Amino acid sequence: MKSLFTKASLIGVLLSCYPGFADKIYQAEQADFANGLRMERDHKGFSGKGFLGGFINNARGSVTFNFTSEKKRKEFITLRYSAGHGDADVQLTINGKKQDVTMASTQGNWKKWSHKVLSVNLVKGANTVIFKMKESSTDCLNLDYLAVGKVLTKPYVPQPRVVTPEEKAALAVAEAKQAKIATGKLKEIGVSGMVVVVRNFIKSSHNYTYFNEGFRAGGGLYRYDKDGFTQLIDSKKGEILDCELSYDGTKALFSWKKDGGTNYDIYTINVDGTDLTQITKHPANDFNASWLPDGAIALLSDRDNNYAYCMHSSSAVLYRMELDGSKLKRLSANYLSDIAPHVMNDGKIMYCRWEYVDRFQIPCQGLWAQNPDGTGLTHLYGGRLLSPVTISEAKSVPGTNKIIATLTGHNGAICGGIGVIDPAKGAHSLESVTTILGEMVPFGRQNKRTEKQMYEFPYPVNEEVFLVSNNGAIELSSYDGKEVVQLIGKDQGPAEGPLGFYAALPIKKRQREPIIESALPQGNVPKVAKLVMQDVYMGLEEEIKKGTLARGDIKQIRIVQGL
Repeated sequence: MKSLFTKASLIGVLLSCYPGFADKIYQAEQADFANGLRMERDHKGFSGKGFLGGFINNARGSVTFNFTSEKKRKEFITLRYSAGHGDADVQLTINGKKQDVTMASTQGNWKKWSHKVLSVNLVKGANTVIFKMKESSTDCLNLDYLAVGKVLTKPYVPQPRVVTPEEKAALAVAEAKQAKIATGKLKEIGVSGMVVVVRNFIKSSHNYTYFNEGFRAGGGLYRYDKDGFTQLIDSKKGEILDCELSYDGTKALFSWKKDGGTNYDIYTINVDGTDLTQITKHPANDFNASWLPDGAIALLSDRDNNYAYCMHSSSAVLYRMELDGSKLKRLSANYLSDIAPHVMNDGKIMYCRWEYVDRFQIPCQGLWAQNPDGTGLTHLYGGRLLSPVTISEAKSVPGTNKIIATLTGHNGAICGGIGVIDPAKGAHSLESVTTILGEMVPFGRQNKRTEKQMYEFPYPVNEEVFLVSNNGAIELSSYDGKEVVQLIGKDQGPAEGPLGFYAALPIKKRQREPIIESALPQGNVPKVAKLVMQDVYMGLEEEIKKGTLARGDIKQIRIVQGL
């Protein structure tokens, strides 16, 4: 991949020690780490550029600190860490000698950082400290740094380096050059610019909780073109989840949580920053909106107050409404969660569906489609597979019957590898899916994401290339993944600190999908189905025997059609 620009090449942090407290501090994120560990920034109070996370249920993950000593001596080392889940059992290997250590809990607070001080024997010359979780450990912690020398008795505070006027000028020149190169690349494919969401990475615990977990204020909605970044929405107190552009490329449809005490609502705004309009005003969450070819909008909402069976999260399912918010109608009969709807090339609405009728509750979260009137529910792909566990953010590849999607997990955030799916090769066949960027999230390792599993929001530009977010940076890729160009770096422009770029959309006209005429009967048609049942109480003999149920108690039944 060609990386065109990073702000970090010009602006850095001077990692000097706190005077009088340690001979040397080694930042964990700058040490040698592997096997699922990653730099994170989502808990305040760390030093340096971030801290190392990814230790949960990961005894293979390790970080190695290498340093030298002028002489053989007994010395203190200090590990700065946070352990919000409780005490964490770790294993240190110091110059080849293993030592089990318990890191005391930080009392449920991941923003509280503690210190573990150990006395160790150093050798003259090269010394190595390897830090990892114990094999039997299911604990979790975040590691900030290792200090060698005197005991660190108060927090290490890095001293920021003052950026000179010359560096600021060079940064402005570099950003202008980046914008020219990136928009020039977009112009080659008929795109004048992009609309992008700037926000924090949403670190949800499950794939269906991204709208009610992990809220962190900051960012906004931006247009990016030859003139650089233009702010359309300032969301420093809230969070913009996603976005989609109208067929003529002039209006953005997005979901916005204005602050931590409100819900997501649906809004529109012109790409020139005018005519901000709020469409939904409901105490529930309305989000993941998508334009329909007949001028209406498909969206997800949890306003029916359903909840996941094994989690505190509400369940959002598919609805439709007019552009002004009128004629709201529930389309989905799902009793759990629908995820990331989008209109296919043939005019049907495609989305990921979570349900567990006659199946395990975690895998087999594949793709479904139905007509915009709610009829014709059809399974597309992945209902009987263990991996990929969840197929989300799916969109039709223009000019084909193929689908591009994020291959993610049930547990953890909605990010993973990017795959191209050809349902014609089999609705339940692994041969139908090809991973083209990164790695799909496998069934056995869903709780963590590696650097190769941070892709999300694939969006087709044309038959040849698509836009995608990779760990907060925006890339342009071919559908075989062999040609990838970074258009916007994670730390560029308005993406300061932990903020990144998501849901990048090309500003261009796109073809409107065919309108599927409604198959619903007109007029006052009785909602009646004919059902033959032998005995509704069959299988409930134990409940009747215990007296917890009597014949005549059941007044209604729910009918679920398994496809």
